[in-house]
Amino acid sequence: MAEAILGAVTGGFAVASLAIQLVEVAQKVYDLWDTFEATDSRINRIKEHLMLIQIISHSIIDICNQEPTISCGHEVLRSLRACQERTERLGEYVKKYNHNQDRNGPKRGWTTLKTTMKDKAIQKTESQLHGDVMMLLLMLQPFFQWVL
Repeated sequence: MAEAILGAVTGGFAVASLAIQLVEVAQKVYDLWDTFEATDSRINRIKEHLMLIQIISHSIIDICNQEPTISCGHEVLRSLRACQERTERLGEYVKKYNHNQDRNGPKRGWTTLKTTMKDKAIQKTESQLHGDVMMLLLMLQPFFQWVL
């Protein structure tokens, strides 16, 4: 019984480690999107979502540093991993088409990416990032309850 209870709880170190990885991935993907100098509002919203992911992850890291004995369920780790994996996939997808920027300039790179991804895929990307932000915000609730 005790093993089942211990197995269902994850320490702050593991959570902070994953949050750090998520910050790094989100920053790299943000930098890729930042190379597109288009005035398209979708780029700005995607970048804002990536920035929020970083801010929320930093909050998780801060809480874990303040409360090193904090414990949480495995769903927190799963949420961080899922968010990290989706952000990495987005980065890889954009990176494929980012090479066009070097040859054709930032505007042309955005035009090529936009043409390749199609509007529906760009909306899906934005929606996915929005969902990741919401998931991370919901995940923070147990941390705040622990600290309070």
